[in-house]
Amino acid sequence: MRKANFIVLSLIFVSASLGSQLWENPQITQINREPARAFSYQYEDIDSASSLESSKAVKKSLNGSWKFKWTKLPEQSPKRFYSQGYDVSGWDDIEVPSNWQMKGWGNPIYRNNRYLSFDSEAFPAVETPYGNPTGCYRRTFTIPQSWQGRQIFVHFDGVESAFELWINGEFAGYSQDSKLPAEFNLTEHIKDGENTIALRVFRWCDGSWLEDQDGFNLSGIYRDVWLFSMPETAVWDYFASAKLDKNHKDAEFSIEAKVRNFSDESIKGLVVECRIAGKTLREEVPVISGLDSRKVVLAAPIENPDKWTAESPNLYPLTVALNKNGKTIQTASTEFGFREIEIKGEVFLVNGRPVKLKGVNRVEHDPVNGHYITEERLKRELSLMKKYNINCVRTAHFPSNSEFYSLCNRYGLYVIDEANVESFGHGIVTSPVWKNAHEKRMRRMIQRDKNHPSVINWSVGNEASNGPNMTAMHYIAKQMDSTRHTSYHFNTEPKVYDIIAGGNENGGRGRYYDNKTFRQIGEADMGKPYIRTEGAHGMGNAMGGLKETVKIMEQYPGIAGFCIWDWVDQAILTETEDGRKYYGFGGDFGEVQHSANFCLNGIVLADLSVTGKLTEVGYCYQNAEISWADESKASIAIKNKNFFTNLNRFDGKWELLKNGKPYKSGELELPKIPPQQTGEMKTPVDAANLSKKEEWLLNVYIALHEDKLWADKGWPIVKEQLSITGFRPEMREPEQSGGWEVLQAGSDKVFKCSNAEITLNKSGIFENYRVNGKLILKRGPKEDLWRAPTDNDGGYAKSQRSNKKYSAKWQKAGLDNIEWRLNNSEITRSKDGLKVIVSRLGKCKGGIIHSKITASLMAGGLIDFQFDIRASGDYISKLPSLPKIGTECIAAEGFENFKWFGRGPQHNYSDRNNGTLARVYSGTVDEQFVSFPVPQENGNKTGVRWASLIDGSGFGVKIIGKQMLETSVAHYSDMNLSKAYHTYELKREPEVFWDIDLKQCGLGNASCGNFPALPQYRVKPGEYSFGYRIEPLGI
Repeated sequence: MRKANFIVLSLIFVSASLGSQLWENPQITQINREPARAFSYQYEDIDSASSLESSKAVKKSLNGSWKFKWTKLPEQSPKRFYSQGYDVSGWDDIEVPSNWQMKGWGNPIYRNNRYLSFDSEAFPAVETPYGNPTGCYRRTFTIPQSWQGRQIFVHFDGVESAFELWINGEFAGYSQDSKLPAEFNLTEHIKDGENTIALRVFRWCDGSWLEDQDGFNLSGIYRDVWLFSMPETAVWDYFASAKLDKNHKDAEFSIEAKVRNFSDESIKGLVVECRIAGKTLREEVPVISGLDSRKVVLAAPIENPDKWTAESPNLYPLTVALNKNGKTIQTASTEFGFREIEIKGEVFLVNGRPVKLKGVNRVEHDPVNGHYITEERLKRELSLMKKYNINCVRTAHFPSNSEFYSLCNRYGLYVIDEANVESFGHGIVTSPVWKNAHEKRMRRMIQRDKNHPSVINWSVGNEASNGPNMTAMHYIAKQMDSTRHTSYHFNTEPKVYDIIAGGNENGGRGRYYDNKTFRQIGEADMGKPYIRTEGAHGMGNAMGGLKETVKIMEQYPGIAGFCIWDWVDQAILTETEDGRKYYGFGGDFGEVQHSANFCLNGIVLADLSVTGKLTEVGYCYQNAEISWADESKASIAIKNKNFFTNLNRFDGKWELLKNGKPYKSGELELPKIPPQQTGEMKTPVDAANLSKKEEWLLNVYIALHEDKLWADKGWPIVKEQLSITGFRPEMREPEQSGGWEVLQAGSDKVFKCSNAEITLNKSGIFENYRVNGKLILKRGPKEDLWRAPTDNDGGYAKSQRSNKKYSAKWQKAGLDNIEWRLNNSEITRSKDGLKVIVSRLGKCKGGIIHSKITASLMAGGLIDFQFDIRASGDYISKLPSLPKIGTECIAAEGFENFKWFGRGPQHNYSDRNNGTLARVYSGTVDEQFVSFPVPQENGNKTGVRWASLIDGSGFGVKIIGKQMLETSVAHYSDMNLSKAYHTYELKREPEVFWDIDLKQCGLGNASCGNFPALPQYRVKPGEYSFGYRIEPLGI
């Protein structure tokens, strides 16, 4: 400890001589911090260690209430607040773990890159318009009596961004790096009875120049804190690994253990004991001098152990004990998985087999707790990933909390572990001054996470350019760990990384490119595996065209994986001054500079709600492809896309739908189809003998055969819908004919029959559709070409819009403000009823919209509508797509129950509807609304045969398509959705806005990069014809 004190004084002197504080000197990353080690709890005996239960570990939690004092600047901190006897009774209380901004001190700040208004001239110090807010923490603790004579440590799993530590008024250490643990030996500072621990936490330090990640900047002690103890001589660290034989059957297991002597005297007679897979290994430790350490290696062959993969996460308890004179004085444990990662040419292999990483980028974020992730939420997140066929997580852009990796081991998720490095400019990646900081971040991450089988790759960072400090991280990884590889998305010189994680066949670093570029990468000989670590930007209503992108990944052996950006919306739950809650984003918290809503890219919403984005991911990533084997439909072809699991390890189910409703169902005995092979099975129904007058659909499900940690037995991990007879419009003939008359009401025309009426106003718009005197439709159907722009479209507000995005083009064409006028109307009568033909002309800045609506009024209040719409003009004709072609109705108040036969239940679009099967669904109007933090188009349903709106008594209206339609219902108008920038700006109307469309433009993925809807999903300007029937219900 005398040596440690000398180091403390030396480092403080160096910092002072340079005219900087500890937290402003990139050459000082820690003082007295213990060397990083593999995450592992300490136990008193082998049995406790074998349980792997943290509750049985030799540790004491310091989570809970701490005294807290916040100041805008470090120099404003209370003087000597860490001293014994300092009175903190007047301080506030704060819960640990937490971010202090989430508890009301200071403001969250969101900026995507280029730092948080840092003053470049102050580099490497951090000076901002916000100051450098500082939090002082204090609490007391006592040491268990059983820890007497042992070494006592404190473990901080995460503190952002840097902190100084005092114990009982004595300086104990300093640490920076916001995303990895810091441990300190407190033994010489501890006293009997009550002890005091104090921290001064800085929002920013010089290390913040390395932490320019895309996400909210928050601060505080935001991960768990605990005390633990070790004997005077202890196994400090260990690295377990296994090498499989050439058949990937048997394993050669080895473990290197580092034994430290914390005393001043030499010690001998120690034995390290390791238990794994039924074997006990022992190795004597050479004599260890005082304050020194020794490494010992234990090895043994293991015959055909169960292997670990994401499909079969087989784990073995591994215990490491230190014995002295035949008595166990310390044990530690973890779970070990036998698996081997290899690269052969450009192919990435796990246990000798090529795999595809079907991944997401995960940023640690909770809308209420900020960066503090509870165990409950973490389990929910990982369970959702597994349920929807995600097999890989990239920790973007920093290591996750320690517990995350243990759960990934158990759940079965491959992890791309990314160092906490993202920087911009100032020569950070080339300056020798910063080399040590880069290397330490890589070294410490590897030390902590090296024993986790889930970790398959070390990423050196993100968007930090390329240079000697980045390559130094690669060489550190190669020196420390020969069992894994490195990756980085800069495909530029120096190209030392084992896996290319971005750019293209010609170099570069980009990842948000089109499918043509992706295919060219697959066709090129890159010489190394390629993992596209970001793509399919999930901002807002997104994920259009994902199926086509994933198919490219699956097609080419050299493309090993694809990771969607990103997993969860980084929104913060807040409220307006008058108490209305909403999810806030950049600019909502008083930031000087911000990146607006660019933090809202999750395939799940901030509260982990499932939307159509996640169901589409689940379909595109599912591990089976199901189709008719031939035109007879007597057999079903199934490709098993698993990499290690035979198809017969799952349960099969089938369901036959007649006109969207369940007709028959049963179990399927799935055939034995090896991984990556295709087979056939007999169709469970006789398709040839089904009535051709009905629409028949066959749903096929592949489900879990047994309970998993993340889902119960029976959860469908694969689903597919096969059409047997094709679309059959459900049109019925009216029970009687005629009965309509025309009345003139001023300049309007009113059409009436025995039980219904509808008005054509002077502008040529239908309105006031009533049945039995009760108003159902206040307006419409009326032509509608507009949708509330999505983030992929470019948004609606000027601050969101790019001239290259669809929304800007649509607004330039004036499609949001079409001026309609009546050309003419014509009424004819036949034996079946009245026919009303209305021709209207819509003028806008970009051209003209020609509309002809033909309404055939039939007995019983039935009305057939036929729509012929043509968009033309010099500018409109050049648009890549119209927003949509369709109609809008406004239903009267009280019609809250929506039912449809089409794809669902989640909202879906032409290029994002594979994960939603067609059947009859029902729900309330409000349940169809998807509350994106930035309002935009949502709630659409495709493949709609019919839909209905009814009140509580069953009275209402049904629309029946002459062809398949798209439809949505909401209490918000399209223009309200367009203009609102927050959910609290939405005005909920009592009426229902009912869009009934032929087709919408697909969603695409152009919110980052230029990947709009693929051509087959666009609505090209031109002429369209479609129709549907309206008929009353409950009369």
